[in-house]
Amino acid sequence: MNPTRFRGFASLPTAAPDKAAQELERRVRKQKFAGAVINGHHRGRYLNDKFFWPILECAETLGAPIYLHPTPPPEAVIAASYGGFSPSVTQMLAGPGWGWHIETAVHIIRIILGGVFDRYPKLQIVIGHLGEGLPFMFQRLDVMPRELTTLDRPITAYLRDNVHYTFSGFNFPAAFLDLLLELAASTASCSRPTIRINRWRRRALFWSNSRSAPPTGDASPTAMPSGYSSYRAD
Repeated sequence: MNPTRFRGFASLPTAAPDKAAQELERRVRKQKFAGAVINGHHRGRYLNDKFFWPILECAETLGAPIYLHPTPPPEAVIAASYGGFSPSVTQMLAGPGWGWHIETAVHIIRIILGGVFDRYPKLQIVIGHLGEGLPFMFQRLDVMPRELTTLDRPITAYLRDNVHYTFSGFNFPAAFLDLLLELAASTASCSRPTIRINRWRRRALFWSNSRSAPPTGDASPTAMPSGYSSYRAD
């Protein structure tokens, strides 16, 4: 591994938030990790729960992003929304076929509605799969006005300013353009799509030469220089 081009994400004991914050600080300050990865909810509890906020406070202080990785929905949700089929169909439907993405999208919305970004305005969250379906719903989400949510800003403002988006194997031009057009409503957000490759066998359409050095300087949105800054790899 080349330490000038690759940085790790810390795995945290989210069930013990104070210890998780200590682990994140140790990994970032002493071992130069880029941030942390959290695999979705913890036994049905989401990051909007103030129980987890010591982790989020630490991440903001360190300037370390949190990668919110998909995980299967809680068992009760799987039974109600994805059950009634063969075990293999239910597993795929609740996982990479659909449920992973919807679960992660709902998690992000819960984080926003829970006031996390109002409390920690510099916190950055990273999600994959070109936004887990959220870009298609940007306009719809804002039917919940600030008078209702009591947030400082509209929901989509947080999606543009506090969330970064990776490809994660979603090398689909139409989905990418949908995300790009929504982010383009804010000039500062236009370069937030970021390269992430799940497996080395996969090719990223918008970065064809994976052996080249990360792009630098003022580049087009498809060059995505901000992604490397978000991962502290610049």
